[in-house]
Amino acid sequence: MNKAIPILMYHQVATKPEACYPLQSVEPKAFASQMRLLNMLGYNTIDLDQLYEYRSGNGPIPKNPIVITFDDGYQDSIDNSVNVLKSFGYTAVYYIPTDYVGENSSWLIPELGFEFPIIDWCKIKWLDSNGFQIGCHSMSHPHLNQITRDECIKELKVSKNALEECVGHEVEHVAYPYGSYNKSVISVAAELGFKTACTVEAGLCKSKYDRLALPRINIGQRDSIVDFVSKIHTGFNPQSGARILFNKILTRFNIL
Repeated sequence: MNKAIPILMYHQVATKPEACYPLQSVEPKAFASQMRLLNMLGYNTIDLDQLYEYRSGNGPIPKNPIVITFDDGYQDSIDNSVNVLKSFGYTAVYYIPTDYVGENSSWLIPELGFEFPIIDWCKIKWLDSNGFQIGCHSMSHPHLNQITRDECIKELKVSKNALEECVGHEVEHVAYPYGSYNKSVISVAAELGFKTACTVEAGLCKSKYDRLALPRINIGQRDSIVDFVSKIHTGFNPQSGARILFNKILTRFNIL
C-alpha cells in the first residue's frame, strides 16, 4: 500500500445545526458543495472492504480514492446526504449505535442537553441494499477504553450481531465511539473479526497505521471549502499559508 487515502468523518448534516455542535455538523448546502468539489477534483469513493483488500495487497482501487464515513446514524444525516452522494455515484459508510435505532441519541443529553432522531432498522436495511456500507458503532455509545474488557466485548459483539441480522450478511467494520480505544479495545475488535476500525485521530490512512486504529479527517461547520481541500490533501487543519495557497488554486480554476 503506497497511497495515502483520506477517510472523511461526518456526524450530522443538518439544516439548522446546533451552535454548540460545530465540529460534528455541517449544513446540507456545504455538504453538497464538498461532494461536488470532490467530483471536480476526480475523487472516487471506495468502501472499507476495498480499503482492506488494498491494504492487504489483494485488490486494486481507483484513482484518487477516498472513503466517506458517518458516525451515529442521525436521521437528518441520511436524509441530507444520500441523494447528494448518489448524484455523484458516491458511496459512504454509516456507523450505527444499535441501542438507539429508531429512537434518539440520548447519550448526548448529559453533556450537551439535546438529542437527535436515529434511523430505524428498515432504513438501515435500505441503505445496505442501496449500495451504502453499514458499520458497527457499539450498542450504547460508551467510551470503550473506560469499561471492562467483558463489557467491551458485549458492546461490540451484540451490536455487530444485531446489524448482521438486519442486513443479512457480515458487518466487518467498526468506529470507536468518541474515538476512545486502547490496546485492549483493539484486541477485542480483532477477536470479533473486524477488518477495520476507525478512530477520530487526524491524518491520512497510510500503511503505517494499524488497520484497527485508522485515522480520519473530521469535517465540521467551521471548515471553509479551502479548509476542506487542504484537509483531504494533508489530513490536518490548514495553516494560514496553506489557506492562501489553496485559495489561489481554487480561484484559478473557478472553483470558488
